Amino acid sequence: MGAEIVTIGSQTLPVILSSVATNPDASLALIATSVVLAMVPPLIFAIVFQRFLTRGLVAALGKG
Repeated sequence: MGAEIVTIGSQTLPVILSSVATNPDASLALIATSVVLAMVPPLIFAIVFQRFLTRGLVAALGKG
């Protein structure tokens, strides 16, 4: 088996998570940490823009 050289900067977060999860040498702590770190950016986005997201959803529902 040859070694794979992959630049993390060229991969999306789901691809990185799947490669970590399918790695037989990865510990459960590494996988759990990766999942928690992957959840942080969407949570911050939702908290910061909660007001705008709610307004947009209510406006879209009112047009039906």
